[in-house]
Amino acid sequence: MAVVKYSTARGNELIKAPTDAGYDLRNAEESKRLESGSFMLLNTKTRVKMAKDFYAMVCSKSGLAAKKGVFVLNAPGIIDPLYVDDIKVILCNLRKFLRCKNFLW
Repeated sequence: MAVVKYSTARGNELIKAPTDAGYDLRNAEESKRLESGSFMLLNTKTRVKMAKDFYAMVCSKSGLAAKKGVFVLNAPGIIDPLYVDDIKVILCNLRKFLRCKNFLW
C-alpha cells in the first residue's frame, strides 16, 4: 500500500469518502466565471508527495460532466512523483457559464 502525503491551503482540505477510489480536489482561487465553450487553469494549492514508483491522476468526475457539462480537459492528467508544485487543473465547460468557487472535481 502506498502512502501519499499532501498539503493544502488552509480551509481547502482534500475530501475522500470511505468508498471513493481517490480524493476530490477544490479550486483554491477566488471565484471565477467559466463561460460556455471555454476552459481555464485553476490552482488547487494542493501538493502531493509520493513514493518514486507511483503517480497520481487528475480525472473528470462523471457526475459533474453529466450534470454540468464540465470536465478536466487533459484527463487523465498525470502527476509524476517528482512534481513538487501546486496541482493545477484545466477545466472545460460545454454548457452555460459556471462559477468556480470551492469547486470540486
